[in-house]
Amino acid sequence: MKPIPKQDNRQEATPLGERRKNKRFDTVMTYVLVLDSTEYTGLIENISLSGAYLGTFQPMITLDKLSKEGEIALFVDEGFAIRIRCQITYVGSGQGQYLNVVGLDFIDPNIDAIAAIIDTDI
Repeated sequence: MKPIPKQDNRQEATPLGERRKNKRFDTVMTYVLVLDSTEYTGLIENISLSGAYLGTFQPMITLDKLSKEGEIALFVDEGFAIRIRCQITYVGSGQGQYLNVVGLDFIDPNIDAIAAIIDTDI
């Protein structure tokens, strides 16, 4: 008897033909990002093993934060967060309802923890 394949309800966010180090997955996840002693909060729109796309943030993350390093806390369950060093790699205009978007790369992330968040094999 064949095993039943695992159902995968995640949506891959990486468009066809786009070359990235890791696949991105759509998500809605709360975060707190600290850059230069300032806390930014919002929602992550998609995440990969190597970074994330911040779809919302308060206060505004401005272009002068490009290349800054900080720490992001990803809240995966109530009261549980994974903290990861990160670097801002993109600040620009978004599409749709978001006027600004921010991309960041994880610095020395705990790959197993991130893989568990997005429920993927590494």
